Amino acid sequence: MTERPLNGRTVIEFGQLIPGPYAGRVLEDLGARVVKIEPPQGDAMRQFNPRLFAYLNAGKECISLDMKQARDRDDFRARVQGADAFIDGFRAGVCERLGAGYDELRLLNPKLVYVSISAFGRERNRPAHDINCEALSGVLHGYLHQVQPMLPIAPLANIFAGIMAAIHVISHFAEQSDRGKYLDLSMQHACAYGHAPLLLEGLQLQAGEAITPLGTMHAAVVHRCADGEWLAIATQEPWIWDRLMAVLGLSDLERIGYQTSGPGLAKGRAKLAECFAQAPREHWLRLLTDADLPVTPVLSPEEALTDMRTYGAGVVPSTPNFDFDGAFPLPNAVNARGQS
Repeated sequence: MTERPLNGRTVIEFGQLIPGPYAGRVLEDLGARVVKIEPPQGDAMRQFNPRLFAYLNAGKECISLDMKQARDRDDFRARVQGADAFIDGFRAGVCERLGAGYDELRLLNPKLVYVSISAFGRERNRPAHDINCEALSGVLHGYLHQVQPMLPIAPLANIFAGIMAAIHVISHFAEQSDRGKYLDLSMQHACAYGHAPLLLEGLQLQAGEAITPLGTMHAAVVHRCADGEWLAIATQEPWIWDRLMAVLGLSDLERIGYQTSGPGLAKGRAKLAECFAQAPREHWLRLLTDADLPVTPVLSPEEALTDMRTYGAGVVPSTPNFDFDGAFPLPNAVNARGQS
């Protein structure tokens, strides 16, 4: 078996839904032994979205503990004593009420790195989910203030918070320190961090003007072809835009390729839509790929998984526990402060 960088590390994951389990999934992929502790009724994601639950928790050891029972609390404490990291994925204050706060656990294990993921951090304890964090991070504003307002199709705050939590755990391991650490991770801040290009561009625009995220610029858009399939073309660099116009024979559009607003924008989009509707996607892929332009097909999820497994480097792992159609049974049984 290939040695993975976190082999030999043990992580206790204590949370539900997406942020904490996402962090645990990343750490498990890197070789850590991840012990997921669920309440007696199981992680709520089992009912909300069984397929997503199976993905987020592939490879983990899932156990069920009732923290109101003395025997289960003893089991929990014994596991913490042998762990390297602990992920708290609950609302601020919940772990403290369950006897699983940092101040309690560091007495059991002074070397423990403890990551707390909550909506707005420990100093702002409010009920919230992903959409609330997107709203308060400025990110949702960018999606809504467009020509065609839209909502993000993925739980962005959840995902970025999970990834950042995993990064913080890994960075602590890299320090090879014997001192424990507490990390207070805000989903709101993680979402803003992951969307810095959108937020920075929005700050540069005049008040009241529609924000245009980088992915929806005129020079970086998707086009529907004659067969109903889609192409994505990224031509933010002027020389690439000029080459595309030359290949398509649209010289009259050469000078508006980098605009994100103004009268030329609608004209340019309409002209390109008319052009790409003339032939099927494969025709355009061959033509534009031969011209060394940044063009890709817009793949369905099934196609994307096949593509990544064919050409990727293990980003989409195949594990015995990753089975969307199989059952995943319920088992029976950033502010930081160092250890002083």
